[in-house]
Amino acid sequence: MDIINDIADQVCAINKENKVNLDSPELAIIVDVIRNVCCLSVVQEYYQLKKYNILELSGGATDEKQSKSEEQPVPPNEAPELDD
Repeated sequence: MDIINDIADQVCAINKENKVNLDSPELAIIVDVIRNVCCLSVVQEYYQLKKYNILELSGGATDEKQSKSEEQPVPPNEAPELDD
């Protein structure tokens, strides 16, 4: 939570008219740390676009979860026999 507060303070320090809204922001600042590299992104409609997750936007993630829950394993004694 410290990084969120530090970034919010910097956003307000740059321009006093900026307001930080963590519930429904117009712009979101994304911070990704990969090994020793820190990546910062400023994006629009981050939550409305499901965090830019293509599967979430297409509904594919919910379909995949449903299809996995519908699949049930066949017990070994009920498996169909194969002819040689």
